[in-house]
Amino acid sequence: MSRHYLSLILLTAAFILSACSPSPKPGEAYADYGQEDEITLLAYDALLNQDYTQAQGYFDDLFAHTGYPLYLQELLRVLFFQKKYDDVILRAGTFLQTQRDTGINLVLIEALKQQKRYDEAMAEADKLLKNDPGESVYLVAADIYFLAGKHKESIAYYKEAYEINPSDYSVDKIAEILYLYLKNPEEAIRYYETHVRFHGCTQYLCQRMASLYAKEGNIDGVISAYRRIYDEEENELIGRKVIDLYLLKNDQEGLQAFLEKSRLDDVMLLRLLKHNRRYIEAAVVALRLYQSSGEIDYLAQHTMFRFESGNQKDKKLINETISNLRSVVKESNSHVYLNYLGYLLIDYDIDVKGGIELVNRALEQDKGNISYLDSLAWGYYKQKHYQKAYDVIKKVKNTLDDPVVREHYNTIKKRYDAVKNNK
Repeated sequence: MSRHYLSLILLTAAFILSACSPSPKPGEAYADYGQEDEITLLAYDALLNQDYTQAQGYFDDLFAHTGYPLYLQELLRVLFFQKKYDDVILRAGTFLQTQRDTGINLVLIEALKQQKRYDEAMAEADKLLKNDPGESVYLVAADIYFLAGKHKESIAYYKEAYEINPSDYSVDKIAEILYLYLKNPEEAIRYYETHVRFHGCTQYLCQRMASLYAKEGNIDGVISAYRRIYDEEENELIGRKVIDLYLLKNDQEGLQAFLEKSRLDDVMLLRLLKHNRRYIEAAVVALRLYQSSGEIDYLAQHTMFRFESGNQKDKKLINETISNLRSVVKESNSHVYLNYLGYLLIDYDIDVKGGIELVNRALEQDKGNISYLDSLAWGYYKQKHYQKAYDVIKKVKNTLDDPVVREHYNTIKKRYDAVKNNK
């Protein structure tokens, strides 16, 4: 509802009421409740329109006629808005000499705070606590002591408020004072952590925790705080911060676990799994990327990772792998896929000649690649072209770290030597 619309309703009600009974003059007793309601509506309408002078007059008149503390409280609020703090202190103090009212006492305390009369404000707060030991009053007292620079006393009151209601505000103020003023970061962190363990972590509070951890150089703590936010809200911006922090820490295991759970960046996850030779998981992620993007490279990677992690004697797996890669090389001329398919055709004696053709196409793009030269030599060996096979495989003689290449070299060399010696 707009302010102007509400004002219209209030004024309409006021006109209706005024038709029923004449408005009283200042100092005259109200003839009935209708007159009081009329003035009340006009007072709040003036307040809504920020006409503080008019509102002050109405509330002053209402209190004078009725003696109700609520009207005085509203009058004090209007005076406070106008920064007439001396008037607030005088009017509230006079009333509180003979009566008690928490609302009026709180406005008085705020006015004293504005004038930095902290000792008087503290005295009023302590008197109020004797009659109304609630959370809000403890917080008021805590704020006064904090402004007065009495941090130990302030934290004691914040702790009392926290015992009544373990709010984010109270625990944050406790941690702030412990960290900044009492120089006790360990206890500040403990307060945060204990609160979060029992009451959860809002984005505001976790951000504050993360800031404190960052100041202490505790990256694990920062990650923990941001992960709590992400687990609650799945905010992508927060998730990206978590990823950056894992990268900064070089925590591949933690990063992998987060990426697997959040699925924020499957491309990064695939690279990570591939780097760590986690081929079973890599196959799953590559397939997911292929299904979402349709990019043929992901189908190729899914196929190769599945084969590398599977039973390579399983004819069904072999046939599915070759079938998928045939589809891949129809769309992609990548030398990686050409060689992979070519080697399978050669090694399983499915189409040695076709395999050699594919490997040669791969070598046209990467002539000195050891794996491709090994595939070509193995193809010639399968065709019983031992001289050609040896001429190719001897080019990789000085780089036999790969056990498969080393085995091929030894097999080809043995057969080549045997044929040569029998001539």
